[in-house]
Amino acid sequence: MAKPRLYNTPEEKLEAARTYRRAYNARQRNKLLAPETKTTKAKRDSAPSMPVGRPCIHDTPDKKREARRRYRQVYYERHRDELRAKKQEKSRSKCWTTQCADIDARLQAVTGSSSTANFVEGLCKYFVSHPNDPDSLDVMRTTIGILENLHQHAQSVVDNVIEKRGMGCDLSRTQDSVFRVCRVLTAVDDVLTHAIVGVGHLIEVHGQRGLKHQIAQDNMTVAIP
Repeated sequence: MAKPRLYNTPEEKLEAARTYRRAYNARQRNKLLAPETKTTKAKRDSAPSMPVGRPCIHDTPDKKREARRRYRQVYYERHRDELRAKKQEKSRSKCWTTQCADIDARLQAVTGSSSTANFVEGLCKYFVSHPNDPDSLDVMRTTIGILENLHQHAQSVVDNVIEKRGMGCDLSRTQDSVFRVCRVLTAVDDVLTHAIVGVGHLIEVHGQRGLKHQIAQDNMTVAIP
């Protein structure tokens, strides 16, 4: 036979609990207000204190690894779009870094290990020492053609970065590559312009340190076309 229901509503149950606590406190009043005895105090002081810390949720290393695996799975599911966007952004940044490295390598293949000033100075001295050789001008024209193609490619990379990423470190990195190509292209084109006028004119301007690669070497600046 089931136990009969004593209280029909939560209010009746709450009132019964209050009545029970008041009756209990009235019965145990003397005991509750009595001072603590030495024996009781000694037992309380001698009882080992339980350390309070983070409860152990996983009993074994296998359970712990499985919990981490489930947490990562839930995290990836919750942030899938954000993580995918970050991965794509990192991939694009790496792609542009690779393209800049390729531009720098192609430029170095033209100039060799020399600096811009030394490379252009070598072309200038070669023309001065071979003024009647048509190949001396052809060397500079060929160099300018290669540099113009490289500059066009580098500028397209910059435009792509601006379109995809806007302003930022990626744009600064690609603009550095464009600047290096422009610096060599401007200096070689300047030497060719004076060489076409005549070898004497080139020697005169060179002696006055009026060529762009000489001015850039002195002032550490160069005009970009």
